[in-house]
Amino acid sequence: MKAAMRQVIPINSGSGDSGTLVEDLRSRLRGGEKTVQLFAALAGESMAGEKWSDAAAMWEQLLELDPQSGEGWAGLGHSRLELGSPAAALRAFDESLRLLPSYEPALRGKAETMGILERDSVDSMLNLWQATRPEDREPDASEEEAGTPGGSEEDRENGDILSMVEAALAPLEEGLAAAALAVGDWRSVVRHCRRLVEARPNHYEAWYNLGIAYQQTGEGGEAEAAFRRAVDARPDSTDALLNLGTVLQMNGREAEARPLYERAVEVEPGCVPALWNLGLLLERSGETFSAANAYEQITAVDAMHAEAWFRLGFCRLSGGAWTGAAEALARFRELEPDSWEGAMNLAIACHRLGRYPEAIQLFEAVLAAQPEHMGALQGLGLAAAGAGRIEVVVGVRKRLSQSRVPSAGLTFQVARWLEEKGRREDAIRVYCDALKEQPVFPEALLNLGHLLAAEGKTAEAGECWRRALSLRPELAAGYFDGID
Repeated sequence: MKAAMRQVIPINSGSGDSGTLVEDLRSRLRGGEKTVQLFAALAGESMAGEKWSDAAAMWEQLLELDPQSGEGWAGLGHSRLELGSPAAALRAFDESLRLLPSYEPALRGKAETMGILERDSVDSMLNLWQATRPEDREPDASEEEAGTPGGSEEDRENGDILSMVEAALAPLEEGLAAAALAVGDWRSVVRHCRRLVEARPNHYEAWYNLGIAYQQTGEGGEAEAAFRRAVDARPDSTDALLNLGTVLQMNGREAEARPLYERAVEVEPGCVPALWNLGLLLERSGETFSAANAYEQITAVDAMHAEAWFRLGFCRLSGGAWTGAAEALARFRELEPDSWEGAMNLAIACHRLGRYPEAIQLFEAVLAAQPEHMGALQGLGLAAAGAGRIEVVVGVRKRLSQSRVPSAGLTFQVARWLEEKGRREDAIRVYCDALKEQPVFPEALLNLGHLLAAEGKTAEAGECWRRALSLRPELAAGYFDGID
């Protein structure tokens, strides 16, 4: 849980008599009042006037009352930094960040302090190196003859000192990079991580964070190169594998990304981000069965991962696994009850399973959220036809006709209902309407032929059956008995 931050109340110099207000605060202090609010206000007034010793004293008294004040430690750090005590400032900033890990004033103060310490450390190391460096001199004849450069022992000592410089710089660079990462200063992350990898070519964290920074700045090629070096440094890092794969996938190089995700899943079987990216990649490649397997693994690890349940349901729906699709989409609906997309896909699965009342309710829910969704309207009509709700079918057909959306399937269902009710002439007319919308409709031709034959119009009936036979022989072959 994120820590609650107590806000420092600064002196409001923009209104009223600020001098009188400050004097009042000081009078209260002289009168023996000692409260966190009072010390915070006086510290803020001192900082505004650049009275850093007074500010530090106020922060120290505040911290005696409330040693858990992250803001108080940050204020003390800034005051000490201004007083020229960066080491003490760093300790204060570290304590602030221990209490409030994401407190930006402390993060920025720490970064600034470490930069000062870095420069001081480099200067002292270089001064030591310069002080111990021998004067430039020409090698004597014996040294030239031996082929040994003059001052080889001194050179070794110099090399040791330079190694000390590098050893001193590395932790500082790491700290500066961490501080820059925390506040999203990506250019500073690049600068400090670059220095680290120059000194330590196999520094995994530096290469990894360098990749993150390049991603944030939109430099995809550099991010790819950095993540590759991170993978080289630590081949079993799921984070490095995942991020390298993501960079490649975003650049359309999915064939290269896939083995990286698969490797990440091998290393960490329940690696949800890798499974998610792999599932999306497989879906786009048309491998819906394999994609469904990836999403199933996600739901086994995280049963609350709504999007994984949705994608799993969609993949099963695409593969004709209606029961499994309905189960996954119902679970998604439990987690995201307001999603009309989830309702739409679950409605399709229920319709395929013959669960028409459920399908009707779901299609109606979609239309409540998306009134102009013609697919949901057509689905509602078909589900209503399956449930024998012909009044709903008629209403849907009317709306589709008004929107000039083809609805031959629904028109066919209305004709069938009229036929069942014995309204033969009306049924013939509506079957003809269905064929006007969709001339290639074997079932409509077959049923129309049956009604025409009952009306004694055998020639017309025969023509309908012949056309149905040419389109789908198994439907109409028996109707030719006795027809010339």
